Amino acid sequence: MRRIVLVVVAGGLIGIVAALVPASSPADAHGDTIDFGLTAGPDGRVTATATWANDHHAVSEPVAGTLLATAASGQRIGPVPLVPVQGKVGVLTIAQPLPKGTWTAVAESAVPAIGRGEAVLNIGVPGAAPAASATPAPESTPAPEAATTPSAAAVAEPRSGEPGLWAGSLIAAAVIAGLGVLVVRSRRQA
Repeated sequence: MRRIVLVVVAGGLIGIVAALVPASSPADAHGDTIDFGLTAGPDGRVTATATWANDHHAVSEPVAGTLLATAASGQRIGPVPLVPVQGKVGVLTIAQPLPKGTWTAVAESAVPAIGRGEAVLNIGVPGAAPAASATPAPESTPAPEAATTPSAAAVAEPRSGEPGLWAGSLIAAAVIAGLGVLVVRSRRQA
């Protein structure tokens, strides 16, 4: 009887450890930091391309970020929210274009990860080359059709909870139930 209790307790400890150790997912390969590549068209429309810092893949999750722009004259615009560009994965913009001039723009995000990008943007400045940030472009950006239609793997994969947490919780619950049965049996036999 004592041996059974030891086996059940050991199983319970394994279940608790499994619950506490986070399971890794494919998204972990991206890393935990976002880089922003900033560009602006001659009309002042700023585009921020969000890529994962580790592998430079486009960020496919919704990004909560802002843009702050400071002109050479000291004028500041923002922080203004970055909004996704329809049909383009990891590409964001701002609602209003920046006025003509030379601007130092900084994009930052908090979700799905902390991120930052900075660039000097020349908007409507004669003879100035359009500036872009040093952040590399994403390795691959899916076609717009692929961006709007989730893949079968994305639909089939549960998005809430960690697999390790669920497995560990189930094991711990089974061990506790097993201990309860053993205690009740031992008291009946005594």
